[in-house]
Amino acid sequence: MKKMLMVGVAVLTLAACGTEEEQEQGPEEQEGQEQEGEQVMQELRIETGEQETVSVEGGEVHLSFSEEEATLTEGDSLEVVLENDSDLTLSMGRQYYVEYSENGDNWTQITIPLFFTDDIVMIEAFDEHVFSMLLIPEGDSEDMVRPEYESGRYRLRKEFSMGENTTINENEISVEFDLEVE
Repeated sequence: MKKMLMVGVAVLTLAACGTEEEQEQGPEEQEGQEQEGEQVMQELRIETGEQETVSVEGGEVHLSFSEEEATLTEGDSLEVVLENDSDLTLSMGRQYYVEYSENGDNWTQITIPLFFTDDIVMIEAFDEHVFSMLLIPEGDSEDMVRPEYESGRYRLRKEFSMGENTTINENEISVEFDLEVE
């Protein structure tokens, strides 16, 4: 029994000490090894584009970002302003689309694992609505597949309707931004 107890203590002592290689590494290097095989968390540096404007019946609609530059990681969002500069009520859902362009002409939609409620947001004439654009959802689910961004040109696209029309995707507006992956 004493031998088994001594062997158990020796095993626990060795396990607590770790290997020589582990002892020489800093916590950052050890953490990096533990995350091998897991998705690497991206840090995204964003430079926002100019405000975009579309003409609609009774005026214009503007889409812009509240900041010119931002750095986003998991769970961080960037505020977006949709301004109804018309004499009609604007209706929109909460969903937005993020698209990537390799050549500036063709846009490819990025799949971001987000859930949007089905309610309708009404923006009265000459009013605005601020919402958040999330690029990297927060969560630790093994099933969650986060998008892997590349540096390049992206755009945020939003669908809406004007006046009494209840078809949300009747109009759309988008605003471009540059993204640098670090």
